[in-house]
Amino acid sequence: MSKFNLRGLNQKVGNDLLNDSSRSAGSAFRIVNIPLANLVIHPLNDEIYPPEDISTLKDLVQSQGLDQNLLVAPMPAARDDAELVEVTTSTVRAMYPEASEEEFSSLLSDELQRARTLNRCYQTNPGKYLVISGNRRCYAYQLLHKEFPDIPIYESVPCKVIDDPEEAEGGYLS
Repeated sequence: MSKFNLRGLNQKVGNDLLNDSSRSAGSAFRIVNIPLANLVIHPLNDEIYPPEDISTLKDLVQSQGLDQNLLVAPMPAARDDAELVEVTTSTVRAMYPEASEEEFSSLLSDELQRARTLNRCYQTNPGKYLVISGNRRCYAYQLLHKEFPDIPIYESVPCKVIDDPEEAEGGYLS
């Protein structure tokens, strides 16, 4: 039995079932094995998905492999603080146009703290890849590599690399 393939259906039916974004999704990324040393865990995602007990995930990766590739992007260039403040202020204003001055000030303070955390990450890790999605899977690989340093399969991780900076930028803010 063959798998359902929306691209194939689109070609067979002749209807335009896929929008431009969906049609080009395969061209904006590539799958690459990246050495663990070149992966930097996104400093803000631990707030959302804490790396608490990942022993079960580590055991699953060891016994069954990785079900889903990590999503990574090349580390962007760091910004100077004035530019960071300007961009963050503009972004917060656009996201919350109805906010009172007090609300805006609080929102801006929170966003600037996150932006500066990310910017420090960019400054200290040039040339590496930022893990946008898959922090816990990356931690599991790190534990496996530490436990089995002589097994080459744990030296690198299969990653979906987003090369389009605009698409990746959304992940930096998550």
